[in-house]
Amino acid sequence: MNTVGRLRSDGVLFTNLFDEFSSPSRNVGMDQYGVFYSNTLKEGEFSELGSSTPMRIVNNKDLRVYNYFDELTGVSNVIPPGPIGSYSIISGTKAPIYGAGGGTYPPTASWTGIQNVSADDAFLTINLPFTFSIAGVGYTQTFMGSNTYLTFSAGAIEYGNLGTLGATRPPVPKFHFGSADNSYQRVSRFASGTDYQRIRYEGTAATSGTVGSPNIVLEITLFNPSLMGNRNVLELLVGNHNRTNGARMVASSTTQYATYTLSTNQSYVFEGNSDGTSWTIYTGYNVNY
Repeated sequence: MNTVGRLRSDGVLFTNLFDEFSSPSRNVGMDQYGVFYSNTLKEGEFSELGSSTPMRIVNNKDLRVYNYFDELTGVSNVIPPGPIGSYSIISGTKAPIYGAGGGTYPPTASWTGIQNVSADDAFLTINLPFTFSIAGVGYTQTFMGSNTYLTFSAGAIEYGNLGTLGATRPPVPKFHFGSADNSYQRVSRFASGTDYQRIRYEGTAATSGTVGSPNIVLEITLFNPSLMGNRNVLELLVGNHNRTNGARMVASSTTQYATYTLSTNQSYVFEGNSDGTSWTIYTGYNVNY
């Protein structure tokens, strides 16, 4: 081992600077230093200490480590992560903001209504005011499908065997929210500057429904990764839902990343890594925005 590095806390690292020679970690507070020996260091992954000795930084998911530098030169050779911003994932169920059943169309004057008639096997194009990554690709558009899924790369109208064939339908990156042969009657969107894009979906667990009387109500919010510690985060607020046994997952065009149990009057947070190739779904959580 010929490289000595030092990790400094600027007040955001309150947990887990670890002794690479033993399993227990020790706490590090503001203005404290801890020394480690490593040739490379990447948060959340194993760092090489030697041919048989790995080291890993284990950090609370809502905190980030700052100021990596070589103590011998004083020069950082690792770009520190960006600040977490004003939003974070917190525990607690949150209901759809504009009601669990049929609501005003659009919800407020600041929203844009984009669908106000029953439609089957259709999709709507929604521009994002930031780049959102899933399956290793960044996108500035998403597509709300009437069959209760959100896709990237292209819109989709597939309705059959969505659960049976798993991640291959539709054959694009997607989020399934109880997807099946459903329909939508009302869809609205709202962008808060470049912070987030919210979508309200009112639909029916059938090929048609009555406008204003949905039995599937979702509010979906995608967040600017720069405000989420460079993570890709989607919040799902569920009201009424008569298709909870539909397809439920986040997936690429071929691979399922994570699945979940869908319930009425529940909230979920889908958290992806920086390129959207690894996902965790939290039930009973929301984003404090």
